[in-house]
Amino acid sequence: MEYVQNAARQQLAEKITMPQIKTLALFIFSFIVYLFAMYWRIGLEVADDGAFFLRYAQNMLAGQFWVWNLGEAPVWGASAPFYPVLLAIAMFFGLSPEHSIIVVGSLLTALSFSFLVVLFARQLSLSAGLAFLVFTAMDTGTMYFSVGGLESPLTLLLLSLAAWSLFRSRSLSLIGAVAGLLMANKLDLAPIGGLLLLALWARNRAFPIRAFFVAGIIALAWYGFAWLYFGAPVPNSFLTKSLHQEDLPKIIDWTWFGTFVYWGGAHKWLTLLALVGSLTNIKKNFYILIFLVGTLATHTIAYTVKYPFEPYNWYCMPSVFCLIVLACLGINNALSILKNQISKSKIAVIGSTALILSTYAYTNSTIEIATTDSIKKFAGLVEYDRAEAGRWVDAHTPKDFKLLTYWGNPAFHSEREVIDGSFLNRRFENNNLVEKYRPEVIILQANPGTNPMQPNHWVMQSGYKVVKVFDEAYSHDLPFYFSVLAREDIIDQITDAAPPKDYFSLLSNIKLGDKFGILKINDQSTLFIHPGEKTPTEATLNTAAFREKFHRDSLKVKLAISPLISPEAVARGAGNVRVTVGGNTSVLMDAVVTATKPATQEIDIRDIDSIHISVDNNGGADSDWLLLSIQ
Repeated sequence: MEYVQNAARQQLAEKITMPQIKTLALFIFSFIVYLFAMYWRIGLEVADDGAFFLRYAQNMLAGQFWVWNLGEAPVWGASAPFYPVLLAIAMFFGLSPEHSIIVVGSLLTALSFSFLVVLFARQLSLSAGLAFLVFTAMDTGTMYFSVGGLESPLTLLLLSLAAWSLFRSRSLSLIGAVAGLLMANKLDLAPIGGLLLLALWARNRAFPIRAFFVAGIIALAWYGFAWLYFGAPVPNSFLTKSLHQEDLPKIIDWTWFGTFVYWGGAHKWLTLLALVGSLTNIKKNFYILIFLVGTLATHTIAYTVKYPFEPYNWYCMPSVFCLIVLACLGINNALSILKNQISKSKIAVIGSTALILSTYAYTNSTIEIATTDSIKKFAGLVEYDRAEAGRWVDAHTPKDFKLLTYWGNPAFHSEREVIDGSFLNRRFENNNLVEKYRPEVIILQANPGTNPMQPNHWVMQSGYKVVKVFDEAYSHDLPFYFSVLAREDIIDQITDAAPPKDYFSLLSNIKLGDKFGILKINDQSTLFIHPGEKTPTEATLNTAAFREKFHRDSLKVKLAISPLISPEAVARGAGNVRVTVGGNTSVLMDAVVTATKPATQEIDIRDIDSIHISVDNNGGADSDWLLLSIQ
């Protein structure tokens, strides 16, 4: 037994050859790279489920731990219960909720990943360390979810500690503590903690009873506490997702997890390198494969058999982490073969490393940039609308009004008692929450096929009216908008109510221009109109009905070219239309509208029963994206 333990210690002590000054320089360089990579991925608003954590953290500062609404019983709604504790600590020291998300997330990830860069550089090779730096910093999912508000930074920290434990640590108690924290941190990490202990057993070739004991104590302590404190040994969110979301329409299928982890974006290259890393470590470092490949297999099977109804991509982060580590092992072993079998030259190894990593960066930068832009667009539009709806409720409704909603951002920003319709943060009820609780205010997402000028929600049949719409996402061609609805008997207590004015239904005789003609709703007050190649796009507005519906004797026509048109298109002459508005026998408005020349005109409609609107391309067919608003 002593011989076996000494052999394990000798193996762990190998390859520590990098001088301390170079080690420090590499750590600082990596830390800066990670901070920049995460800063680049910060969205305008936190990811929606991240706002759940902020609500729990905020209530912790009030002395009530894991409580959704102050004064209610605790609920294990945040599936990673320790992360809101870290956020609460940051907020206690003066950080705003949003800044606590960014600071805590970026520090945890940058520190743990920089530590691994140094570990791999010293334990394996500089090539492996730099590969880990490039692969992780370029991976949009890993960097975004580190600062997006979700629990990924704490998960990545624990996985980094697990990797370090296998490569370097001799302390059975410490490794057991890491395994126990993995088991307690999140339910789907519990088997990963077990895999860490199994890998330790294989590494030491002796049963690590102390590690198993420490891990068991931590796991049993948490789940025992949870059973007593929350009334259940598993998260409420897990029960809801497992038992009560099967009837929800799924927008993904069983291929979601495998596609994202092994084939999405740059991951196909990581998968190839990970295969090399797995095959070349079967004999030398099989215990590492137990942990890394075991994690990949466990989560792939679990989320392929039992996949959610929408893509919870942060669930993939443990597997992406393991895939990247395996890819680094693949590069390290491939270059070792090159050095030992083909060329002893350091220049050849350095050149090969530079070639592999630069090729990886060059071939995958475009898709990672596009993925980053897509995520930031969603955060800056959809999450922004959700958050703005919550802020509006906070600013314009009495504080004792209860809110029913299904999302984290409106719940957090509304600053009030919230009925969580998702049942992630409250126990499931097989009831109509609207009819049972009659909340004063409801925030709902767009129903498929509806638009923000003509919102249609099922609660409108139960005595609720739309009082405000947030549709920045819809105006950018995303099928989302969010409505604030109020109970009809309390609308007079709400300030700044501004329901959308539907004048689209007053249009008739719509004639789209040939080939390119479009007329559609752009947002709650604006139409998007595109003329044809040779003929105009036209429509007639019933101004008699407009007068009766909106009690106005005049209307204001506002014309502008869409700000979404590209500068390149404008430079070549696009965004140039002629708009004529005629009433009875006279021309009421005749304007040429360009990207730099909008137009506005007030029209008296007291003696006009209809006006005719015509939009042509002013002599040149191109991207002529006109926005027309009638007020």
